[in-house]
Amino acid sequence: MKILFVCLGNICRSPVAEGILRQICEQNQINWHIDSAGLSDWHKGENPDPRSIQNALKNGTDISSIVSRPLLEHDLDKFDEILLMDKKNMKQIERFRFFLPNIHKIRLAGTYLHPNNPTEIPDPYYGVEKDFQEVYDLLFSIANTMVSSAFSRE
Repeated sequence: MKILFVCLGNICRSPVAEGILRQICEQNQINWHIDSAGLSDWHKGENPDPRSIQNALKNGTDISSIVSRPLLEHDLDKFDEILLMDKKNMKQIERFRFFLPNIHKIRLAGTYLHPNNPTEIPDPYYGVEKDFQEVYDLLFSIANTMVSSAFSRE
């Protein structure tokens, strides 16, 4: 399984999702390829937001070595699933016309929690510590559900 998490800048939500799922897969000896990207290239080459790094570390997940990158056309071929953080991200994906023929690979990450009414992962960038913790908790639940559902399908 190859999974790509995507948010706006690839410095808050998607690197946290990548770090959490990668850690869970390592702990359970699951061989998935996990990555993250941003809809913009504003932070290309940067590490995650220091508040995201700090919050993830507080929760036992090290994301400090993740480097932001923009979403690229070849990602559609490379990944089985492309998971976006919120409906605004889904709307923005429309500008990436090359994704539209294969839109079935793209969905909200929160679909794993509530398939018929996906939970949106709020952007904590302008928030406070509790907002970063809320994001971590949601993404941790999503990652655990992803792993559980993968095993239940086998």
